[in-house]
Amino acid sequence: MSEAATALLWRVAFDVPERAIAAFEAAFGPFALTVTSYSLDGDRRTPGEARWRLEFLVPTMPDPSAIERTIAAVAGQLGIGVGGVAVAPLTEQDWVAAGLAQQPATRIGRFVVRGPHERGIAHPGKIAIEIEAGLAFGTGRHETTAGCLIAIARLARRRRFRHALDLGTGSGVLAIAIAKLGRIPVTAVEIDPVAVRVARANVRANGVASLVTVAGGGSAPARGRRGYDLIVANILLTPLRRMARRLVERLTPDGRLILAGILVDEEAALIAAYRAQGLALDGRIQRGAWPTLVFRRGLGGGGRAA
Repeated sequence: MSEAATALLWRVAFDVPERAIAAFEAAFGPFALTVTSYSLDGDRRTPGEARWRLEFLVPTMPDPSAIERTIAAVAGQLGIGVGGVAVAPLTEQDWVAAGLAQQPATRIGRFVVRGPHERGIAHPGKIAIEIEAGLAFGTGRHETTAGCLIAIARLARRRRFRHALDLGTGSGVLAIAIAKLGRIPVTAVEIDPVAVRVARANVRANGVASLVTVAGGGSAPARGRRGYDLIVANILLTPLRRMARRLVERLTPDGRLILAGILVDEEAALIAAYRAQGLALDGRIQRGAWPTLVFRRGLGGGGRAA
């Protein structure tokens, strides 16, 4: 049987200018399980023109001609060039973890995110999170993940949370961080069945299986009448806007909501969607072109640093 016939997922990847990321995420996001992007030449000084690699994981064999037409249409609208287009099957192999084996631990505020190859190495004063990413998004090295980790740590210095929700948990890195930092129960939700399996393994490896529950499915589960006082969702603009009402319904009156996965030029649209649900911006962190937003109920006016 061919590799393509046994593939669990397919990867569609190509290179674009940074300013084009949002348009391609909007075009491919509705049928992709995960979206990953990383800078190829972050030292380029022209704003928006640094080249980025976009990678989409899709659950079924894509039509190469349809992929090409979609890429050409978006590129034509933006007047840009696209390079390095690749469509390839992924069998159940640890392609992300293979790359992590060559990378050192990443220090992000109070946390250090590392692979299993660095197990046993001491990081004094840091909360260590061990991530075997496998096929799941969330190695801790993307700017959106880092922004969420920083926001979580800053909020935890100001108050103690009781119950948390991590929506779109990926590898489980944010849920594990919350559980280790606050020693509180966390519900981690993920639509990708491969990521669910990976996240559960990471939860066990980090010794927080008694605190973190990883659930499959794409919606935020209710928690009785009490709700969650901390909700984190690091995904994409379209689903974040679509689920605004459901997320706010699950937030306690004194709760905090951390949203990420968007670019700077998408920020205003996301803020408007959550203000329409009665929330106000309570903090903002930006790393590169990726803002992380913190909301709370009805402050009125602008926000302050999280």
